[in-house]
Amino acid sequence: MKADRDAERIGSRKPLKILLAEDNKVNQVLTMGLLSCLGYHCDLAVDGRRAIEASEQEAYDLILMDCQLPLIDGYQAAEIISQRPNQRPTIVAYSANISQREQERCKASGMEMILGKPVSLDSLERIVTKVFDRKQIQQMSNHAN
Repeated sequence: MKADRDAERIGSRKPLKILLAEDNKVNQVLTMGLLSCLGYHCDLAVDGRRAIEASEQEAYDLILMDCQLPLIDGYQAAEIISQRPNQRPTIVAYSANISQREQERCKASGMEMILGKPVSLDSLERIVTKVFDRKQIQQMSNHAN
């Protein structure tokens, strides 16, 4: 019964455009696999510069941003991406350090939420659901105007 409800819930969702900015292969495979279990596909950027470039080419709804990326770290990449006036993806910090200080640093750089590593299916689903619900509300608001 629960599997039927889960399949119905996943099947009723419109796809989100998701970017995973992560340089660690294990975390890439784990996160992409969990997203797949939830019915989502994501693009991958292996460093901060590529995350910025990918976000310039595609209007992502959600960016899962590792804070410790090579070339340009996740904080700088999030700051650059979040300052764009015409594109406002939800940027979620993806970090092993979820201390209060880290959360403040992430928010200051433009990340709205933090997802702790190692990620679990439940925690990832909560984040994706929040972003999906926010997108649905925005779309309804746009249609009402």
